[in-house]
Amino acid sequence: MFDPSLVVQSAASTFNNAALVAPNFFWTALLAAPIFIAAWIFAPMIAERFLSDSKKRDFNISILAVVSIFIWTLSHQAFGALRDFSFIGILCAVILCACASFLSRRYYGEFKNLRVSKLIKNEKWKPRADAAVPAVLVAIAAFAGEHTIAGMALSGGAVAIGWLAGWMLERRGAATRDPKFIVAAMSFVLLFGLIMQPEFFRFGQLGNLTIIHLLALTIALEIFVYYFMANITRPRGWFKKPIYKKARILVGAVALLSFLLFMITESSILFGAMAIMVAIFALLWILHTPASDAGVIKSFRNSMWILSIGIFGILAVMPVLTAAAIVMWRITPSKNFLKIIRSALL
Repeated sequence: MFDPSLVVQSAASTFNNAALVAPNFFWTALLAAPIFIAAWIFAPMIAERFLSDSKKRDFNISILAVVSIFIWTLSHQAFGALRDFSFIGILCAVILCACASFLSRRYYGEFKNLRVSKLIKNEKWKPRADAAVPAVLVAIAAFAGEHTIAGMALSGGAVAIGWLAGWMLERRGAATRDPKFIVAAMSFVLLFGLIMQPEFFRFGQLGNLTIIHLLALTIALEIFVYYFMANITRPRGWFKKPIYKKARILVGAVALLSFLLFMITESSILFGAMAIMVAIFALLWILHTPASDAGVIKSFRNSMWILSIGIFGILAVMPVLTAAAIVMWRITPSKNFLKIIRSALL
């Protein structure tokens, strides 16, 4: 009389109904909370074991982030849900190319002693081993893309071009960009992908964005934009206080209007407009800050980068990135952070 399978069906139905109200990344972050708590508690020991060199901590976390983004972009896709392959395909190709270029430079540069050829004693096989590494990556990228000739060529070609570009840049000894900025830029580009076609990245239930999705994206946007502005501008002590306050009120009002319209329409254009308004808002604050407080802005910039890694790890369902950000936050001194945030937002 009683069918045990009904219990399973009922539980699955209940979970699906809950998933329509709260997004997948929310539940994943909630279930990963014990991992995050453990990361906070054992952060000093983790840092001592894996991040012992304080000068290379940010670099090592950047490598972890780029590898995670590379794998996520290849695997976290649903080509059957595409409405317009042209935009999202190019976006993924750009990210894959950037990741491959970044990793290629480090493979032939900082990590050259870890190259596969260094593990082989036979001199004849060393060149073949070095050639096999990019060949395998290109093959994996090609087969992870859309299963058409064009889709495979786009994914595989992007990785091949990126790897070749990284090798050429390293061979020429070209100047390198701050790895933290590169990671933030790639993550920010993917935020627009989540807005443009959420179902492609399995973001949202069948592409349906809830209030939690939109609020999380807005918070992430503000963190990223503040980091970028703190990275490209310096405190100057400009603007008298009355002018500064009026300008901030005006820009803040437009930003609030963009936010409200974005919540209603879920438009990527309004998402971009909101990013511009937040950028102007942050620019006014940084330029108004006295030049003597440059150290405060530098500390704030580093804190924003750590937060950007954490929030992107939550949105992209990569708990390892969020845990890494928690460890970095615990071991990185950040004085008067709440006071600085209040000054930046008010």
